[in-house]
Amino acid sequence: MMKRFLVCLSVIAVLSLAGCTGTPAEGPTSSRGPVGPAVDGTYEATAQGHLSPVTVTITVAGGQLATVQVDASGETPRLGGRVASRLAERILAGKSVDIDVVSGASVTSAAVLAAARQAFGQANLASAAYTAPGNPVVINTEIVVVGAGTSGLGAALSAYEAGAQVVVLEQTGAMGGLSNTAMGILATESVQQTAAARAGTIPMVTTEWVFKHLHEYNHYRENAVLLRAILQKSGSTIDWLTAYGVPTILNLGVDQGLHTAYPKTYHIWLESTIAGFSGATQYEQLWDNLRGVGPNPVANPIQIELYTRATKLIYDGNRVTGVEAVRDNGERVIVNAQQVILCTGGFGANAAMFMDYTDINYYNYFGYGNHGDGVNMAWDIGADKIGSHIIQIHMSDLAGTKAIGSSPGPIAQITDLPHFWVDMAGNRFTSEEVIYDNVFWGNAAFAAGGKYYIIFDDDAIQSLEANGAPYLGGYSIAGQGLFDFGGAATGVDGSIVTKAALPPVTGLKANIESLAANPAYPGSVIIAVSLDELAAKTGMNPGKLNASVARYNAAVDAKQDDLFYKPSKYLTYKIQKGPFYAIAMQGSTYGSVGGVRVNEDVQAVRSNGTVIPGLYVAGADSSGNIYDNSYPDYEGLSQAYAMNSGRIAGEHAAAALQR
Repeated sequence: MMKRFLVCLSVIAVLSLAGCTGTPAEGPTSSRGPVGPAVDGTYEATAQGHLSPVTVTITVAGGQLATVQVDASGETPRLGGRVASRLAERILAGKSVDIDVVSGASVTSAAVLAAARQAFGQANLASAAYTAPGNPVVINTEIVVVGAGTSGLGAALSAYEAGAQVVVLEQTGAMGGLSNTAMGILATESVQQTAAARAGTIPMVTTEWVFKHLHEYNHYRENAVLLRAILQKSGSTIDWLTAYGVPTILNLGVDQGLHTAYPKTYHIWLESTIAGFSGATQYEQLWDNLRGVGPNPVANPIQIELYTRATKLIYDGNRVTGVEAVRDNGERVIVNAQQVILCTGGFGANAAMFMDYTDINYYNYFGYGNHGDGVNMAWDIGADKIGSHIIQIHMSDLAGTKAIGSSPGPIAQITDLPHFWVDMAGNRFTSEEVIYDNVFWGNAAFAAGGKYYIIFDDDAIQSLEANGAPYLGGYSIAGQGLFDFGGAATGVDGSIVTKAALPPVTGLKANIESLAANPAYPGSVIIAVSLDELAAKTGMNPGKLNASVARYNAAVDAKQDDLFYKPSKYLTYKIQKGPFYAIAMQGSTYGSVGGVRVNEDVQAVRSNGTVIPGLYVAGADSSGNIYDNSYPDYEGLSQAYAMNSGRIAGEHAAAALQR
């Protein structure tokens, strides 16, 4: 459950919110040009944030703003929550709501400011004019790393180890990026794998095997030298991270169903097996240690500038010599450096850019701060583009949700079952067992136009609620720390004991009916008494839907799917008794794949193959260099590319310094 995030700031020590009362003044809704004086009291307003409503409460005392309280408890704590705190401070300090949003969490920021403007209007309180600082702050360093995510960590830490002076710019208030939500990282020939192979537990995981498999999966269209370099470095990265307080456990358990022949490459953060999801705390502590405020601070801390968004590369036509940036208060920053490493996470959170470079409908996305800053800055000075139309598709989620794995309530336990799927026209379009591989699942949704329906009848829903299913869902067996639902038990040694069936899904029907009536999830669940009515409500072709259902019911009866050859064990539930339930699903992605073409040293190159001196591009900003048209679903591969491309960039940038 998401922690409640509440920020309360006061300039009057004895003022108690509980004792503040006041009647909202009749007046303008705008914060400017109030009619008459401000009215003392407490005022509250709400606006929709990224994931949930955001509420701002202000108090006015003596005609002046006294406190600002922001409740963003439904937003992501490390991004939206911190933005709420930041904006509360700035609104109170400046007595103003006419300030800029915080980069990387712009939706939450906009909600805070919108609610604050309403509250100011209720209080008849004028918003002070805000003027950004005039003169820029100038920072001189040897290497500047743009982005404090996974690749930014690899770059900053490896350059720091090499003795370089490093400055890191991060547009949000949270460090770690998608490391904070990932469960682990891929590696080959690690110490853990070698030990397990010697013990006879697993075959040896060789770099050669994984390289050849990925090389073929990519149809030989990646930068093979870079891919091999990433894999060769990956094993040592496990020890490297452990030394800095981020230990891992080799996943020896059950992988996704279609991965049983894959080698054991996934190294899970130790914290994942304890906390149940990610290594967020471990990564956050590591970043805090690097900037000198963590439990084990380094001797010479790295300078990390939070809430600072890079906007432009400093480029003389031949060489990059730094970056221009802006802080969330409007203050300009110029960072002069010999080497620049871009690690801004791609453009998965930039809806317009994502659609332009993938030609698909906007998908659910796991991150919020990745708006394409790095790739656009590099492209602006002539860096070559790579990886257009490649996307890191993974799974699907309930339509109307905004983040991967955010389907509310028991419904999440049935949307990853290999049941009966139809496209928007009413045609069955794949063998639903594809659900046991994240990428195949996402690709199938993409082929259907990015959205499809799962259809259950009432008998199936009642059976799932009372008895569960005779098999597990795709995410019940995908690995440690994911959605167990009683189907699997995880051991602290990284093993996983998988049960054969999904337990009863308590509260399922009530959950489905609630979602169907919930305006926050419009169209996510459609209920109808007949298939023709269901077709009418969803826009499907009734003839196609009825034909698809009839053919599927015959397959269940015969235990033989003559259309897509789905295994008989998954031919369980017929669609024959109303009411009928159509659950709308939409594809999801872990981010963009593409960006800037780089060489084996992760240096940006032009379209003619020449290097742009002084510029390195790591992580999702250059991930198109190791993928073809689809993301190969090796658990932890994107983290492995981000971390190891960052390490390679940091090492080479430090070695290239002129002193």
